[in-house]
Amino acid sequence: MTPNRGTGSQSWTRECESVLTLEGLEGALSDLLHQTHQLRDAVDSWDRLSPGGCCAVRTGSSWGEAAPATRPPILCYSTPVELKELEGLRLKVDILRQQTRLHKCPSRSPAGAE
Repeated sequence: MTPNRGTGSQSWTRECESVLTLEGLEGALSDLLHQTHQLRDAVDSWDRLSPGGCCAVRTGSSWGEAAPATRPPILCYSTPVELKELEGLRLKVDILRQQTRLHKCPSRSPAGAE
């Protein structure tokens, strides 16, 4: 009878381990689903703020337009307001870079204007 008791105890232990593993997997799945919803919301927010899904990307040392199929890196924002603020700051940086480039260019005066 002792071997039966040991076998029963081993099967009960295995069953407990299986249940704990299942619970852990359910928790991981729940976390992944939550992250997926957050990412989907971030993409939807991006699409609302930047129709067409295109954004400027850095290629080497210059900026160029991305192909329409290319998506920006997906980032999670706590609020749409935070995303709008980030896009506003990005626009300001682009404007400052453009102004810097214009100041670096030699100014050309029209012929005979001197």
